Amino acid sequence: MAKEEAEVFAALPGSAEAVQLRRWDDLAREPGKRTPPLAYYLDMLAELHALQREGVQRIGIGALDLA
Repeated sequence: MAKEEAEVFAALPGSAEAVQLRRWDDLAREPGKRTPPLAYYLDMLAELHALQREGVQRIGIGALDLA
């Protein structure tokens, strides 16, 4: 993107989340990399939901930084 395009995009609601999703997608493009089972993600979501109920606004998990 050109600088002006990036500024317009950054002002959109959800733009930061879209960029983070793209980064995660790019990191997942490793040939032969094993995908964790669904239970791994369900457990992670349950933990994140519990933290959210406690009022935690930003959560870092390993290399991931979730808003």
